[in-house]
Amino acid sequence: MPDGGVSETATERIFKLPDGTEFKVRFEITSKGNGTLTFPGLIVRVLDWHNDSLHFQNGLLRCRWVENDDGTVEFKVNGTAYRTDEKGDATLETIPVSAVFRYDQKARLFKVERCSPQIYFETQTPASK
Repeated sequence: MPDGGVSETATERIFKLPDGTEFKVRFEITSKGNGTLTFPGLIVRVLDWHNDSLHFQNGLLRCRWVENDDGTVEFKVNGTAYRTDEKGDATLETIPVSAVFRYDQKARLFKVERCSPQIYFETQTPASK
């Protein structure tokens, strides 16, 4: 897990693109109170309750799968992050955050279009067939 926590809860779903391409999406919540979505090419933190000087409003970012008019598919997230003091007692900064990850049909994975630095993500190399 990206935050070093142990996965306590995980669920997987198959997502089908308009062109018929299917891939697995996995949502995991760790013992540290963070949660990630894993899909081809990326792991993105969308849940952050862990009081480590940065967390998301209500813990969760808004997540949307969007099919654009040109047929491209994007995973979009947005919300608010709070930077707190070391003890988590005081909010030092309120930060609007957002990210766009676009599916590259040729590479068969999602790529980062833009991402606020407060949204943690990891890129993944596709498994060899």
